[in-house]
Amino acid sequence: MAFGTLTSILLIIGGIITALAGKFLLRLVVGVASGGLLAYLIVKLVMLIHGGLLAATILGVLGFIIGFFIGWFIIKLALSIISGITIGVVIASLFGFMDNIGLLLLTVIIAIGISYLLSEKIISLIVILAGTAMVYLGLLAFISPMIALLITIVLLVLVLAVKFKK
Repeated sequence: MAFGTLTSILLIIGGIITALAGKFLLRLVVGVASGGLLAYLIVKLVMLIHGGLLAATILGVLGFIIGFFIGWFIIKLALSIISGITIGVVIASLFGFMDNIGLLLLTVIIAIGISYLLSEKIISLIVILAGTAMVYLGLLAFISPMIALLITIVLLVLVLAVKFKK
């Protein structure tokens, strides 16, 4: 797959930014999206009850701020619930717990708890891998695949060392 020069440069720059600051950017996007959604719903509700434009604007801004912070902080919980339910059901299915609702719920709850504890590392790892994949795709326009892969692996190791140095 060959990209143009500008696209490849943007992929490399975007990949490096994603690898280094992707978790922050992900939280920012989720915060803005949830803030925008809550603001939209509040403005729509105020306008439906004929509350006036000023009230809709003020309440919409407050709704955006509240929604932003909800989205900023709930991403970890939401990811944990989604992955925990999925992992819990798969484990319960493998061990034959699907017919026993108590064991199924216990397995899902434990999986959600473990997912919650690991979610920060999982989010970091996903965005680092996505960023380095973008760098690799961008480098392919300028150098051979083997050299691009070598540079990408070095970048991946460096970013992992910086992000997981604890």
